[in-house]
Amino acid sequence: MSHAFQSARRVPAHLVLIGLLIVYGLNWAVPDAARALGLPLPSGNPLSVVLWNWLTVGVLIVFVHRVERLDLASLRIVRPTGDDLGWAVGFAGAAMGWSWAASMIAPVEQGTDTLVALGPLGVLLLLLTVATTEEILWRGYVVERLGAVLRSRAAACFIGLAIFAAGHVPFFGTSWLLVHGVGAALIYGLFWWRRNLPACMLTHLIVNAPVLLVTLFAA
Repeated sequence: MSHAFQSARRVPAHLVLIGLLIVYGLNWAVPDAARALGLPLPSGNPLSVVLWNWLTVGVLIVFVHRVERLDLASLRIVRPTGDDLGWAVGFAGAAMGWSWAASMIAPVEQGTDTLVALGPLGVLLLLLTVATTEEILWRGYVVERLGAVLRSRAAACFIGLAIFAAGHVPFFGTSWLLVHGVGAALIYGLFWWRRNLPACMLTHLIVNAPVLLVTLFAA
């Protein structure tokens, strides 16, 4: 058992609950509520994801440092090894291969046109943001802290994947589960196995890169 995981085990369950509420609340619940209630807060536009994701990460890191008294290594933000990067590329290839095959059966129609309309720079900013922040929030924090409380990172991966997938269906439709849900599961599997967040960020970025290529061709 690594030092970082032992450190995470020292975080009281009530603090983990607060951290999870920060992740879910700022990343999803508040923007969704603002959009539903018509509040004057950025929501609905895909680029608002950039604001909310980085805001959530900022608040969470302050919480980790000041309240939990842990460092970024407790989120598995550590230098990747050559093997970590190699497996990251391999998992990305598997995810992309599956997505291509599955899209022949159930194409993801919702959301794609909206993303392409952002233009190359907008899509690049969004992809870099999502690949970095979602890994910190939904893999680094949720899996590590929930895994420490449950004493099982595998259980934390399953729970995190279920919540993560449920949050994507309203925007992309149920076909996302077949086409990209497997890719998300592979990233959770990579994190469970390698426990290296930068490697997962690389996988995430590679998997989402085709959206940028489509945008460039459209431009």
